Amino acid sequence: MSRTRYLAVAALALGVASPAMANDVADGQVVFKQMCSACHTATAGGKAGVGPNLHGVVGRKIGSAPGFKYSKPLTADAAAGTKWTRESVSTYLAAPQKAKPGTSMMIAVKDEAKRAKLVAYLNSLK
Repeated sequence: MSRTRYLAVAALALGVASPAMANDVADGQVVFKQMCSACHTATAGGKAGVGPNLHGVVGRKIGSAPGFKYSKPLTADAAAGTKWTRESVSTYLAAPQKAKPGTSMMIAVKDEAKRAKLVAYLNSLK
């Protein structure tokens, strides 16, 4: 059983997630593999690639993943101590260049349903 599915099943057993949430996490992992994995890793201790490691991104200070050189907009957020939330990750993924002009990320996840599933997956990586 994959780690993501294991976490989803564990969350269901504890009563902290619905079956729909478990499906969102699993579906979000698929979206990640399709749209993000060419540039990003999402494993604990994973190295940065073209983009930073996204393990633990939700709740993490923006621009703080080790081993990655961030663009000016994200380093400004880091200096301010701003943290990624589910909402800010979703906004960024919808239109990175609009959300943070000058960022190096060019790929957007415009489909709202896919983006919600991707954010659910990223949120599960603690």
